[in-house]
Amino acid sequence: MTATLHDNASKLYLAHRTGMTMLPRYGLDGATFDQAQTLSWTFAITFMSIWIPTLMNMMFGKVIRSVSTKAYPNIPASWGLSVSSRVSPNARQPLMSCFCATARTFYLRYTPLTADVIYPFLESGFAEPVSQIRKVVGPRAVELSNGRTLEDVDTSIYCTGYNFAVPFLSEDFNPCPVIGEVPNLYRGVVPLHPDSKIRESLAFLGQTAVPLPAPLQMERQAMAVSQVWRGLSPIPLANEMKHWHEGWLKWRKDLVAKQKIKSHFYTAFVPLGGHLVWLDKTAGTGLFDNFAL
Repeated sequence: MTATLHDNASKLYLAHRTGMTMLPRYGLDGATFDQAQTLSWTFAITFMSIWIPTLMNMMFGKVIRSVSTKAYPNIPASWGLSVSSRVSPNARQPLMSCFCATARTFYLRYTPLTADVIYPFLESGFAEPVSQIRKVVGPRAVELSNGRTLEDVDTSIYCTGYNFAVPFLSEDFNPCPVIGEVPNLYRGVVPLHPDSKIRESLAFLGQTAVPLPAPLQMERQAMAVSQVWRGLSPIPLANEMKHWHEGWLKWRKDLVAKQKIKSHFYTAFVPLGGHLVWLDKTAGTGLFDNFAL
């Protein structure tokens, strides 16, 4: 959005609630950031997320801060982005919202952010991070939460992302009766439908996620579903799936209760360790059986 607006706006304001963590697209070895995850590293994260999740979150946050600092060592304090260094792969992510002036715009983002494209615009001053919007106070004026008023705002554009929903399905098959709430899905894939034939023949991909490893998890969901439909990987009984779903809701509630930063929660997230193990077993990839320590 920032790069697109560069030729049409004289100034862009990025209004954020609690900051963001800027990350590079590529690591030191030239690999993309989300692909620079070894198998051993993934196993270690899986183990820690199950047995010592608090310590894992602390370590994960430290790693993220280190990567961000090395890639972008000269971030001015005036940008107010430092709060976002408290990043947890399981906790609610701080919300970042932005708007730009003189063809100036408003849109939503979540941290952490791959910043290779946006950073040059921040560095040049074209895009300026500011505190969140409190209210619109005039035809071209916006008041921020820190009391500052911007007098030259011509346009606000809201890019709010999307909801996990399938509105084209009938009510009987729709796993998301309330948009924005947790879908009625086992592992975020299998519908919790009373008819066993429906549970065994209907699946939803892309409705759930774990932070890591990012590149292949959607493909592994498809692999898991194909194995179920081929009759090679059975799904649990209805009561067991409902029990998992209740545990998912409790896990989310506990995370929200512990999170003190005003922010947003990704409705798609499930517990990392259990989800990776389930995908591995159901898809028949055998990673944990053949490669884990």
